[in-house]
Amino acid sequence: MFKEKLFCYLKFRHFIMIVVLGCLLLTNGELSSVIEIEARIPQKNDLFSNAKMDSYDSLENRKLLLFIIDFNDFMCLSCLDSFLDFYYCLPSDFQKHLSWGILVFNISEKEGNNNISARIAEKKLRGFVAANNIKFPILIDKFHVFDGLAEEGTVVMVFDWSRKMVKRYVFPLNKGQIEEIFKFLTE
Repeated sequence: MFKEKLFCYLKFRHFIMIVVLGCLLLTNGELSSVIEIEARIPQKNDLFSNAKMDSYDSLENRKLLLFIIDFNDFMCLSCLDSFLDFYYCLPSDFQKHLSWGILVFNISEKEGNNNISARIAEKKLRGFVAANNIKFPILIDKFHVFDGLAEEGTVVMVFDWSRKMVKRYVFPLNKGQIEEIFKFLTE
């Protein structure tokens, strides 16, 4: 019985992750705030307007970055240095339109109310975004859907539709990983 419940729970988390990523793709990351996805129906030619793309067919030539940011890294200033160095080297489109972020934070039963922790995470995130001039939207994962992707720390995922490839890199990135990512982004 426990295994069946666990399997159903894991299937539900997987479904939620697919829905969130789908919403990000369909809205091209246009979010109403740091923590909410704006529900809207894209107009014709509006889906990829930020990326200067005119049709759904353009998706196959698209490359996207998804940053899964570990809240614990905010407690260590040097932990996010690699992330910031990488971000500042990105081409302009990837700094603004072709990247999204998700902030994950772990909370145990002993730590208290999840809503209070989410508000603290939101406040720290807003300060981090403002202080470092981060231009891409970042969601807060209140339901812990993406926790498993950031178990080792902050992560960048590279989506390359033309190659049908998704790669995951854990920060701090080494020189070879940075070169590999930039090769994917510029080809």
